[in-house]
Amino acid sequence: MRVKLGDSVVLVNESGRPVGIVERRSGNLLTVRVPDWDNRQARANRGDVRPLAELIFEAKRNGTKISNSLSIAGRSTLAELVSAFGYETKAKMHGASLDKVVQQLQRAGLTVDPATVNWHRNDTFELLLR
Repeated sequence: MRVKLGDSVVLVNESGRPVGIVERRSGNLLTVRVPDWDNRQARANRGDVRPLAELIFEAKRNGTKISNSLSIAGRSTLAELVSAFGYETKAKMHGASLDKVVQQLQRAGLTVDPATVNWHRNDTFELLLR
């Protein structure tokens, strides 16, 4: 999966494998904003990151879990999914953030299937392989 601006990536060479959002790209060098580091920026080579959506796709395909805090089989909420991608959801979940997450997952080969048609922050969801 090609990494685009705004994509959520995992910094695989950092302890704890934090999730960041790609803000700039210059060739193979990425500037990534890391929410868990007080939104500080990190610079990483393209080979030192993995798209989070791609890792979730592999977990779904292999029947493994992605983390202890996110269920991809119907027990987590849409707000928890958006939060896992590094977007703020405590005060309010923005529709644009959910759209970005859904687009990344679609590019990775997954479909988000919410429990209701409302796409509300507290709706549970399941990820389906496309």
